[in-house]
Amino acid sequence: MSLRLTRPYGTYWTTMDAERWNSFHYNQGAIHEDFDKWYKANAPTFDTVLEVGCGHGEQARITFGGHKYLGIDIGNGIEIAQNHKKKDPLHEFIQIDVMTAKLTKHDLVFAINVIDHVESPNAFIDRLISLANKQVVIHSYNGYDKASDNHTIKVNGTGDCYLNKLSVKELTRTYPQAEIKRLVSSTIVRITI
Repeated sequence: MSLRLTRPYGTYWTTMDAERWNSFHYNQGAIHEDFDKWYKANAPTFDTVLEVGCGHGEQARITFGGHKYLGIDIGNGIEIAQNHKKKDPLHEFIQIDVMTAKLTKHDLVFAINVIDHVESPNAFIDRLISLANKQVVIHSYNGYDKASDNHTIKVNGTGDCYLNKLSVKELTRTYPQAEIKRLVSSTIVRITI
């Protein structure tokens, strides 16, 4: 049986107002810092960056100041992210769905905590790969399951949000070039194109 919400990504992410986005992302500070430390220690410099699921633009501010950066999200957190553009004119934010939007390729395409809430993790990864010139980095706070043969896809108790756990076996079988690393608060999957 396939689990399917009535709206892509459920209503949780698409109906969240800007104030709730702000509260949600600022409470995720350790995850943003964890990604920033990993990125600065492990990733080469990229000319263009696409963040999928940018929320209110926190990672742009922390990690990608001075980079040509496009942040996209389906939610209303974009309203807050627009304020970052005033501080960094190289940053742009658009409210769109990555799965259906027409986008240009970027050197780095990354998503923090988005794969945990999509209908099909592999379709999401494939889409990110199609948008990348050099590298895809996917960050998952739900982590991964070393024992399971396939990704675990569930719907939360209120039926408005996917809650996924990635399978290391499925990732390495489907994307043999993927590097998987456990960080302090999360998991990083890096795919070099």
